[in-house]
Amino acid sequence: MISLCCFVSSGRSRVTCILYSAVALFSPSLSSTSPSLTGVDSNREKWWRELSCQITLGLPRQVLTPLHEQSRFRFTGCEKLTSPADNNVDLNPDKDLGGGLLLTLPLFLTTIPSLLPHSNCQVGCLQNSLTSIRSRLMADIISNLTPSGADTSNNEAKKLINLLRGWPSPDLLPSAPLRLAADYVLADRSIAVPVLQYGIDPGYQPLREELARWLTAQYGFFSEIKVDEIAITGGASQSLACVLQSFTDPGYTRAVWAVAPCYFMACPIFEDSGFWGRLRAVPEDEEGVDVEALRRGLMEMDAKMEGEAVSPSSSSPSYHLGAVLLSVATMTISILNQRTDCQDHSPPFKPPVPHLRKLYRHVIYLVATSANPSGKTLSLARREALVHLARKHDALIISDDVYDLLQWPTNFPPPSSSLEVPVPPSPLPPILPTLSQLDALLPYQDDPSGSPTFSHAISNGSFSKLVGPGMRTGWIHASPAFAAGFAHTGTNRSGGAASQFAAAIVWRMMAVGDLQRHLDGVVRPLLRRRHALMGEVVGRVLGPLGVRVCEGGVRETGVFGGYFLWLKLPGGLDAEMVAERAREEEELVVAPGKLFEVTRDEAAARFPGHVRLCFSWEEEENIVEGVERLGSVVRRMLDGDGGAAETGGKRTGEVDKFK
Repeated sequence: MISLCCFVSSGRSRVTCILYSAVALFSPSLSSTSPSLTGVDSNREKWWRELSCQITLGLPRQVLTPLHEQSRFRFTGCEKLTSPADNNVDLNPDKDLGGGLLLTLPLFLTTIPSLLPHSNCQVGCLQNSLTSIRSRLMADIISNLTPSGADTSNNEAKKLINLLRGWPSPDLLPSAPLRLAADYVLADRSIAVPVLQYGIDPGYQPLREELARWLTAQYGFFSEIKVDEIAITGGASQSLACVLQSFTDPGYTRAVWAVAPCYFMACPIFEDSGFWGRLRAVPEDEEGVDVEALRRGLMEMDAKMEGEAVSPSSSSPSYHLGAVLLSVATMTISILNQRTDCQDHSPPFKPPVPHLRKLYRHVIYLVATSANPSGKTLSLARREALVHLARKHDALIISDDVYDLLQWPTNFPPPSSSLEVPVPPSPLPPILPTLSQLDALLPYQDDPSGSPTFSHAISNGSFSKLVGPGMRTGWIHASPAFAAGFAHTGTNRSGGAASQFAAAIVWRMMAVGDLQRHLDGVVRPLLRRRHALMGEVVGRVLGPLGVRVCEGGVRETGVFGGYFLWLKLPGGLDAEMVAERAREEEELVVAPGKLFEVTRDEAAARFPGHVRLCFSWEEEENIVEGVERLGSVVRRMLDGDGGAAETGGKRTGEVDKFK
């Protein structure tokens, strides 16, 4: 009978038919040998009968009738089933499905492929399909084993809305310009052959040249950006890893200072580079990173490390037994605890390359413009102060400048949020210079300890938000010496600069003006409208509940950018519990503030009452509905509705799934 199913059905119908065949043929034995579920009430039996009807609904008559006639399996409540061919099949029910099959069917599904003729059925593909069916069915069964009377219909009817995911909407992806650019590159053999081979270490030269011209124009000719100051990367994350490979050393670099709240996916990159337990949180204030707090932290750490360093002495040392024993004990405890403080007298692990690399004592990591998640933009005065501070303490500032070119004015009425109204173009407003530009411009006589050769600030740019994350292409802007050292990172020298082919596609888009038109006419206008839409519904729904939008952007110029709103919850509400209940009760995914605390230095800057919402990913109607669902959760919690039992963060592992 199973072979008959495979023969007369195809595709998805074949899987459904095989499932039904298995139930029909094996249910009597399974029901008779499996212990019946205790407490299977009439509601649960009704649920199973309806599922059984859904399994058979739509099967062709020539399949359904033989299955009914040749098995002892019967349905209750399925007197008529209508097939796609409008054939009616009368079933004369005389038997209910036994409760034992309720649990044994999911376990049985994975054995079905072994029963099929291998020559006629694609067993591997079917195995995947049945495994998926099994997982879904088991989840449904477990949910139906909850106490009778539990109301889950409200949640089942809702679609999932994800306001955590920081991806561009499909509406923001330039598929047509990319196709044209790819056709152009591949049609010309003189272009196609080089870009399909290994690239040069600094990256695809035409893109470097086009980027230098384009970025100079985007930043308002604040300072000319030159070709030898640019290296092509595989995106901001890959670039960050390469910078750490070449310019830091766990035996020499003392700490990584991350501005908090921070982009949470950056912390594992630092830890993978040898800085586990050596990330330090730096808080923000209204203007962005608190430079004075960072100054205190750097001074304290430098004083501590320099005090612990071994000082050479011409006189013979004198030893005291107690001091020696205390020193040995301290060293032993430090080793057992995997002490992470860097000792100045510890030798570097990496070989010196004087003309191509410089090791820095500290790393300062931030998103200087439209920060993720807070949306704040560092003022010009703060940028200058930060550069001077980095020079003084031999620190390298790594600024993820992925949102610099995604800014828009907010000091006049936004475009209509109606989907029927065309979105007007949104040119880039005047923007602040990058920290790397300031580092090149500020005189070094004010910072005698700084290095005029190797940058103390670099700009880490990416096309992920401008074109699409799948391009995996970006750039760094730094001094010529730093860019050259970056190009000589081992991974670049082995395979050439990352994303050689994608770099050529992006170059063509830029060269013909398609990228500029896409940003002005699609990306910024749609992001601006989505930001205004989310701001309006947050004010209308969450504002009366006491939820506050943390200010971002540059207030004096009325410019905002990026993908996110950073909210402060009222009444001491715990953001993790709000996020948990939103997921459980409203099928809504939001990012709690704890996610953006610096790993293993959480106590220095905590955000238990904050939530991040993303307006770039979901459709506009889902943005509205998602904020309204969040409002329902916040309102119930403020009213003292305990809701479901506390889960203890059982869904925290879903961040990777929804990010």
